[in-house]
Amino acid sequence: MPLINYAAQTNRPAAQIDALVERARASQPYPPPPELWSTWLAALAQLERYDLLEGLCQDLGALARRRGSLEESAVVAAMRAWGLHDTGALADAESEAMWAAERSRGVVRWIGLKTLLPVLIERDELDEAEAVLSRFGEPPASTAVPVLAFHAARGRMRAAQGRLREGLADLMACGQPARRVGAVGGDRNWRSHAALILHALGDAEQARRLSTEDVALARMFGRPRTLGIALRAVGMVSDGEQRVARLANAVAVLERAHAPVELARARADYGVALRRSGQRIEARAQIEQALDLAHHCGARRIARSARAELVALGAKPRRDAVTGRDALTASELRVARLAAQGMSNREIAQALFITHKTASVHLSRIYRKLGIGRRDQLVTELARQSPTGTAGPAQYDRD
Repeated sequence: MPLINYAAQTNRPAAQIDALVERARASQPYPPPPELWSTWLAALAQLERYDLLEGLCQDLGALARRRGSLEESAVVAAMRAWGLHDTGALADAESEAMWAAERSRGVVRWIGLKTLLPVLIERDELDEAEAVLSRFGEPPASTAVPVLAFHAARGRMRAAQGRLREGLADLMACGQPARRVGAVGGDRNWRSHAALILHALGDAEQARRLSTEDVALARMFGRPRTLGIALRAVGMVSDGEQRVARLANAVAVLERAHAPVELARARADYGVALRRSGQRIEARAQIEQALDLAHHCGARRIARSARAELVALGAKPRRDAVTGRDALTASELRVARLAAQGMSNREIAQALFITHKTASVHLSRIYRKLGIGRRDQLVTELARQSPTGTAGPAQYDRD
């Protein structure tokens, strides 16, 4: 596992790291010992092996519950949140990340928070994100990868708030320590996020340099989500026909990734670029698809922007109703998912380390918000409104 971590942090091609993972899976006992859980899960998340990540999280989560280990459960929840965020299950990602941050200390807390902040940005909950920062305070002075990743997440949040220079400072704090030792750092795409801020601040040359560097690194790594994010950034800091062509390329790459939120973002930006170049019919088609993807993922920030662009094009897009699954809090959604899996109130309380009464109160609110009256209706109702079409995190083939 140290070799896998080193290869991932030094941007070796993902195919090579995959081979190391498969060799380790074949030679080591399953499930891995608890001290390797975060290492295994982080490697799978970075490799965009969301199938294996979710499968391993399911197995390790069940094992942690049987042991009654809060610490182990928090590790799994934080890592599962990472995969859920990347694959567009934002409500579930918020639930898992918040639970992990609230019940952990040290590195695991910052893993949860580095996912929670981007989720809240996508869900257009910047006030809640700010409240999270106030609640959990400053990270320790450290170059540990989870702490650097938190800096990147906070930098993106500051940028979303319009605090561009603070956001840029956080992103550079994420990237520069790793850069000095030839590592990718806490966020593989920190250069792209920083480039977008630099472009907004008027530093076009530095923005182009960082975004071009990120594309080169992403091509070397060879995973579609990472590359698609970098290609979108290099498109956004370009002008005219280059912007249109590069954003079209980003969309094409992200269509091959299991990354619906990033695809929605790239489609929306591509649509805007098409509109500005006079291609209004194709622009409308792209932005409508972006709105549909964002709506199904609960990515309200992207949906709001796409809706405004469609209005500018003369369309009358639908408005989202905040009802049903989307009305559930993070804690309620986590309880609902476990109840949908057939757990009793007592089992839910034990799994989440809450009281039996708290579990019952959550379920009463869940029934009211979903407009149902029986436990067996949870599976149908959650699946009907889930971006994955299941009552909980997507289930994958583990082979």
